[in-house]
Amino acid sequence: MDDPTFGNHPSSLPSVLLSASPSSHTLEEPSSKLIKKRPSSKSTYVPPSHCHNCGTSHTPLWRRDSTGNPLCNACGLFYKLHGVVRP
Repeated sequence: MDDPTFGNHPSSLPSVLLSASPSSHTLEEPSSKLIKKRPSSKSTYVPPSHCHNCGTSHTPLWRRDSTGNPLCNACGLFYKLHGVVRP
C-alpha cells in the first residue's frame, strides 16, 4: 500500500496521535455519587402469617383473592380455577 496513513513510521501518524500522552488518557473510576442504588423490595417482604380461607401457615407460594386477602397455594389455585373459595 502506498497510502502514508497506514505506514509504520511515526511521521506518517496524524499529529493528534503523536501529541497525546498515555498519562492524559486514563480511565477514571465511576464515582459512588453517580451510582444510584434502588431500595430492594425483597428485603422488606414479609410473607402472610396464615391463609384467609383454611388457616394454614405453610405453603410454597402465597396468593391473593380478589379482595387482596392472602391465600395458600392450594386455596389460591382452587379459587382461580373455580371462582369460589375452597371448601
